Amino acid sequence: MDPATRMFLEAGGLCDITTTGARSGKPHRIEITLHHFDGRYFIGGKPGRRRDWLANLKADPEFTLHLRNGDDVIAHATEITDPAERDRILTAIRIRWGGRSRRRGGDESHLGGDESAGSFRPPVAREAAVWEPFQFFIGSWRGTGEGHSGASLVERTYRWVLHEKFLEVSSRSTYPPQERNPVGEVHDEMGIVSFDTTRGLFVFRQFHGEGFVNQYVATALSPLTFETEALENVPDGWRARETYLFDGGDSFIERFELAAPGKAYDLYSENHLTRVE
Repeated sequence: MDPATRMFLEAGGLCDITTTGARSGKPHRIEITLHHFDGRYFIGGKPGRRRDWLANLKADPEFTLHLRNGDDVIAHATEITDPAERDRILTAIRIRWGGRSRRRGGDESHLGGDESAGSFRPPVAREAAVWEPFQFFIGSWRGTGEGHSGASLVERTYRWVLHEKFLEVSSRSTYPPQERNPVGEVHDEMGIVSFDTTRGLFVFRQFHGEGFVNQYVATALSPLTFETEALENVPDGWRARETYLFDGGDSFIERFELAAPGKAYDLYSENHLTRVE
């Protein structure tokens, strides 16, 4: 499978599906929400509304999934009818969209069957609905870091900018005087995440106060992983990688790794961040 196609599948979010009409036999296309976790893919609708797509899939489980990057994927659907399994899946979906388990605004999602199985509200759809994997980050974060430069206090903010077409990241790590860093230091960085529609990839440009620039591309969305394709003001041959690990609540772990020329990646620092607003 093409890497860009796999990335959009793993990202989930809004997409279209085309089913075959149970009665008419004609193609039936609708917009729906796709979710990915535990190595499986799920689609769901809202209880209390007509779900022709579900009736269609019961009659003919083969359908086409239309991803927001323009790729089509042929798929086979299996209805989830066990209430316990459906509740487990919907709980995981609520966690995926930021860990909010409370009912919000009566917006309910449903995976087959005739009873309400849970509630959640997906992020607001942006252009091409590609930004859902990053909605979780929006807001302010604080935490601690540990790495080659010692222990640090970390402050981080994520926000949408320029008509919500880009994600801006501002971060400061403060290292107090300590054994590994007797003088102490303050490390400032800012970054912009964009979506390259030509390549179908997320690009993360990260600017550091020391003057070097890392340009990453997302190589995976589960876990979210960025690897450098270019470095400025850094000796040739070096590489960097950032990986984000989520625990299902309002916190995440950021792992920053460096690789010297011809060497494997080595963990340089690890930050543990918790949402503050």
